Amino acid sequence: MIERLKIRILHTIMKTIRLAIIDRQPIFLEGLSAVLSPMSEIEIAATTQTAKEMFARLKRGAAHVLLTDVNFTHKNGLNVIPEFKQRYPRLKIIALSTHKQRGFVDDVIERGGDGYLLKSTTKEELITSIHQVVKGETYIDTSICVPVQSGEIDYTQSPIAREQFLKEHKLTRREVDVISLIAQSYTSKEIANLLHISEFTVKTHRRNLKKKLHLSKTSDIVRFALQTGIVSA
Repeated sequence: MIERLKIRILHTIMKTIRLAIIDRQPIFLEGLSAVLSPMSEIEIAATTQTAKEMFARLKRGAAHVLLTDVNFTHKNGLNVIPEFKQRYPRLKIIALSTHKQRGFVDDVIERGGDGYLLKSTTKEELITSIHQVVKGETYIDTSICVPVQSGEIDYTQSPIAREQFLKEHKLTRREVDVISLIAQSYTSKEIANLLHISEFTVKTHRRNLKKKLHLSKTSDIVRFALQTGIVSA
């Protein structure tokens, strides 16, 4: 009985995601803590208003995910990302921002960030992003993921069906955009230009897709796109 209890406790500890948060606004820190604290799988490890304070408090392995405001010194706030990555290579970093500009997103990812969220995001998307980056994937706020060209790619029959498709395959709209263009034989550079993102971000999406869909080659992604109707033969 005692051994079973120990195993259960150990399993719970292993599943807990330790979270650190940086934001210059105390009320925003309090709001995030209030939203996330009740989650059984999330533990707030530390909250500070500056990166300097977090460096002083955060010990190696003390947190799995860092939510950090990148607006506190405007674009210079992005410099904290590689600094944290250098000190804590396993730490997953999600940038919190008010900026929707594609260049800002690319800067975060290229500096080693694992995710990018707008401060207007929902509780559900915040929690989803935390779980996604812990699994080794990159997460970008869905409101920034504008479909290719002017309309949505017609990979299913209706908006409801599209949402069901995304949920079933655990894909984001942006990932479907990338799959579609890969299947149409566009190179990473060409996809980057079409989607107004960096080539590095496209390659990150490719890597995530292969891992998420259990595919090993680009030809497998093309086959998946044909089988699921993302593109037609």
